[in-house]
Amino acid sequence: MKRFGLNSGYIGVDRRRDEAGIAPLQKAYLERIRGGNYSPLNLLLDLYPDAAAAYSLRKLRSTYIGNAIRVRRSSDNTEQDIGFVGGDLDTSALTTFCSGTNGFVTTWYDQSGNNHSASQPSAVKQPQIINGGTLVDVNSKPTLSFNGTNQLLLNSTLEQAGRRSVFYVKKGANLSGPSAVFGFPTTVSNTQLGIFYWNTSLFYYGFNTWNADSWGYSGANVDFLNQTLEMALFLDGNPSSSGVKLFINNSTISLSQVRGTSASRTMISGLRIGTGGADSSENFDGFLQELVIWNTDYSTINRSPIKSNINTYYNIY
Repeated sequence: MKRFGLNSGYIGVDRRRDEAGIAPLQKAYLERIRGGNYSPLNLLLDLYPDAAAAYSLRKLRSTYIGNAIRVRRSSDNTEQDIGFVGGDLDTSALTTFCSGTNGFVTTWYDQSGNNHSASQPSAVKQPQIINGGTLVDVNSKPTLSFNGTNQLLLNSTLEQAGRRSVFYVKKGANLSGPSAVFGFPTTVSNTQLGIFYWNTSLFYYGFNTWNADSWGYSGANVDFLNQTLEMALFLDGNPSSSGVKLFINNSTISLSQVRGTSASRTMISGLRIGTGGADSSENFDGFLQELVIWNTDYSTINRSPIKSNINTYYNIY
């Protein structure tokens, strides 16, 4: 029996291959060197590998050998990388590291292969994932928790693009204040094109240009508090005319100018998670489990299978 390399064909008695063309012993070898199950047909970025950036608390790409997050424990401010067991976050290593204390995320690693990790060096601004030694979770899956006051993650290297399809899993915590889930900085200082919830009656949710505006829909307080799988198509220009789109679970959202007047915005490099136009401005009060960005329009093609893959894991609807 001949030996095989990582990319070679298997030559031997058993010539069967799975749907991805992987022979049985190759698959076993890949499982051993990568840790956990090799499942190329189920991991999101194996199916749609051209993501610009990908943040998640599950494994998204079979060839990814990095970690999910870097965590600081509050008892002594020691930090540790936390990886995966199979396709899941290594919660055993995480709770052991943060036993009896709180754990905060200093870095959310980018699994796309493009090195666009989002980070926060300031301890008081880091989102939480362990509370008193206990994992923070939503629907039995680990989550980052943002306090609505000052917690956020930033990236400055994500390349400028005039259109972005963003798939994300979020849950609002309460309706205490305006809440920016995430957004892309623009050419106008202290603004972004982002997803935003207004807590004032009539409870608006949608695209915001930081012009006291919302191109979205009203009566969104129930949706905001629920765990939802959302897809937002971002386009340069004025949201009221550029063709931006928003999908929540299985619904296409009808958007209109429900607050103020939207301004034209041109996105620049970078990403803000959990914050508004300026750092620590109108921060997200809630939970975020996954956020994946493609620099192409997936509002029609690929939207359904991508959402199906995400929903299969998180069991949202």
